[in-house]
Amino acid sequence: MAPICRCFVPFLAWLALVGITVPTPALAADAATRSAARDLGHEGIAAYQAGEYAKASELLETAFATLKVPTLALWSARALEQNGKLVEAAERYYEATRLPLDEAREREPQLAAQAEAQTAYEAVKPRIPKVILRIEGAEASAVEVTINGEKVAPSLYAAGRPTNPGAIEVVATTRDRKVTVTEVLAEGEHRTVTLSFPAPAATTAPPEPQPEPAQVAAPPVDDGGAPPSWQRPVGWAGIGLGAAGLAFGAVTGIVALDKYGALNTACPERQCPPSQTGANGSYNDFRTMSATGFIVGAVLGAAGVTLLLTAPKGREAAHFTPYIGLASAGVRGAF
Repeated sequence: MAPICRCFVPFLAWLALVGITVPTPALAADAATRSAARDLGHEGIAAYQAGEYAKASELLETAFATLKVPTLALWSARALEQNGKLVEAAERYYEATRLPLDEAREREPQLAAQAEAQTAYEAVKPRIPKVILRIEGAEASAVEVTINGEKVAPSLYAAGRPTNPGAIEVVATTRDRKVTVTEVLAEGEHRTVTLSFPAPAATTAPPEPQPEPAQVAAPPVDDGGAPPSWQRPVGWAGIGLGAAGLAFGAVTGIVALDKYGALNTACPERQCPPSQTGANGSYNDFRTMSATGFIVGAVLGAAGVTLLLTAPKGREAAHFTPYIGLASAGVRGAF
């Protein structure tokens, strides 16, 4: 090792005697910046003492960001605590105990602030709730979790994450699934939140197309080989009209007979007085109508029966049975 130059020895001795202080951000701040930070700190403390904790926190945060000294750290931590931000307050109390002293200011107030910060830190730590995350239905390493929008480190899922008291929203997401849970935490509570992912929907292949069943033609109806015929409906119509004509003839015939009986009594030897002229005419009218009804009914009925008998036959032969009554006549049968 080369010998140290004799001219360098006195310089080392001077360093050991005097010492070198590395400038810190607090000491490096210019006078104007320090003055502005001090004024903001005084305003923040006044707002805190007036119970305006939100305003106090805003002012003290700005002051502490400008001039990091133990006294401002203590007051900003107190404001954070009053606003329910226990996690942030604990970290600020802890930071206050570790800050270097500002040599440009009195030491005693700074040392007192650090001592108070240590006491406050130990008091606030047990009040901080902790959220323990239990994940079901998915690998924890594949799940991303946020609490009130802040991402949670996977290493803290089971160990527990410090969280401010009050309402929280826990959101867990995977590549294709999402679970949301809301809870309300009390101070000092350790809450286990279960994030249960439903099983992914099973994907099934679409069913293979099945061949369409062969179309089996219905066996043809054996109608004797005859083509469809118009004779059946017309024949049935003729029978119906014929039956109506026969019925009309029968009714008018009965009326005519009744009138004939009355004229036979009133007209001896077939000589009718003038008073019976109308009755005699009515009798003749009904007699004519009766004869016409019988003739027309018989013709239509016979025509209908003929059409049915000559129509193409199916498996069964057509059959019919004519009938006539006192006031009706017709044909019964199947064709």
